[in-house]
Amino acid sequence: MAQEGEVRPRRMTVATLVERFGVRADADAAEVTLTSIVRQAGDARPGALFVPGSKERTRQACRAAVLNGAYAVLVPSGRQSKDLAQIGVPLLTARDPQTVIGPAAAYLNGDPSKAIAVFTVLGPDCDVIADRLGRILHHLGNPIGFVGAQGAYSLGRQLDTHGVLDAARLQFLEAVMTEDGVTALVIAASRRCLQPQALSGTQIDVLYDPQDQDQTGRSGSGPDHSDAPIHRTSVDSTDDAQATAGDGQKKDTASGAAIDDTAVIDARTAATGAGDLQAHGPVFGAVLPAAACISTSPVAADDPRFAELEGVLDLTDASTAAAVRLAVDAGISVGAIARAERVAREFEPDTEPDAAEEQSAAQQQDGQSGQQE
Repeated sequence: MAQEGEVRPRRMTVATLVERFGVRADADAAEVTLTSIVRQAGDARPGALFVPGSKERTRQACRAAVLNGAYAVLVPSGRQSKDLAQIGVPLLTARDPQTVIGPAAAYLNGDPSKAIAVFTVLGPDCDVIADRLGRILHHLGNPIGFVGAQGAYSLGRQLDTHGVLDAARLQFLEAVMTEDGVTALVIAASRRCLQPQALSGTQIDVLYDPQDQDQTGRSGSGPDHSDAPIHRTSVDSTDDAQATAGDGQKKDTASGAAIDDTAVIDARTAATGAGDLQAHGPVFGAVLPAAACISTSPVAADDPRFAELEGVLDLTDASTAAAVRLAVDAGISVGAIARAERVAREFEPDTEPDAAEEQSAAQQQDGQSGQQE
């Protein structure tokens, strides 16, 4: 399992930023090599590109970052000053550095979101829906990564988020997850865990965007959305499991249970050309591929197509129904979900003793009390 210090970044120079992301810099800085992007001066290390926050005192923050080893700083165009010009490292400028950070960090980390299936959930119940979706995908045999208000996890291991995530930190965590072998990342996208533009550079495959405009924040305090056309295409999936049990059966790595049919999300390695991208409004800065699937409503509890889930999952619960919708939209069959959930239930520890066990325990306790008397 990869540790955070073991992720090897792709080589990126100042020239890369100029050529790919429209950053401006002096020509003599072109060959300066950058190994990380940081937003806090205290996080700067040798090789870092420091991008100060809008609320920081830029001059003091840049000086502190340089003292910590930053190789360059990136600030908005027009904010250059004599102090910054003499800061001792290349001074880079962009019209809006916030829009550069995500794509540049994605490039630096090898575009990790293109190697995994990314599920993103919006709305007031995003954390609950994302958690239930993660459980469904896990029961189906997928190594899961998770990002939400309660933190970030890779295969159950908690990662250091450094607070509310910016785009650079999120891209780094996605790279860690990819190194760990994660195949599906579930993101509960709320302001409790993501800064503005945090998803820029992240390729989303399946998005849940509730229809209730007041709930999703189209006209409120949440993220803004446009009325872009919805494209529905399933994410690549396969019935190849992580491990194989005897007699050709597949095994759920969490419980060790044999499952006859699972749905493991394949890594998506094909790069998406810029011409194939379309914006679904600024979902924390993300741009969705034209092939992304966008869900706007949960599964209806009385939909006969989901009858196999009766007694397995409670589709009258809106959060569970939304999670099922996302899994199905990713190309997973209802039958596979039903079978995996049944097996998972069989192997869950029984936390409630039955009446016979309670009576036996009570008799033993009475017997011990009698002996003591």
